[in-house]
Amino acid sequence: MSGYQVDVDFLREAVLRLQGMTDAMDGKSQIAAYRTGLSRAQLGSADFLEADSLHDAHVRMQGALKTMVDTLREMLQEVTDRTGYVHRGYVDQEQETAADFRRQA
Repeated sequence: MSGYQVDVDFLREAVLRLQGMTDAMDGKSQIAAYRTGLSRAQLGSADFLEADSLHDAHVRMQGALKTMVDTLREMLQEVTDRTGYVHRGYVDQEQETAADFRRQA
């Protein structure tokens, strides 16, 4: 029977780091949606014919960026949750194994 060893402290650290990244992403979505806006007037005067096209492109890009940030945040949360689940499983298994050894001793 081959054995393996899992560094549960490393897993715990990974969960904490991922949680920090996820928390940091929460504000980025709001920034992408609401703090990156340009008005039509900021892109040029009424004489500048391409201003409407530029503004429309900006609005589409702003929405796309918000969607990307939201997707990244969701992915980070999923990895955080799964890593935490694995960490808890290994810790529970270690505790169960230690308890079995104490009962047999």
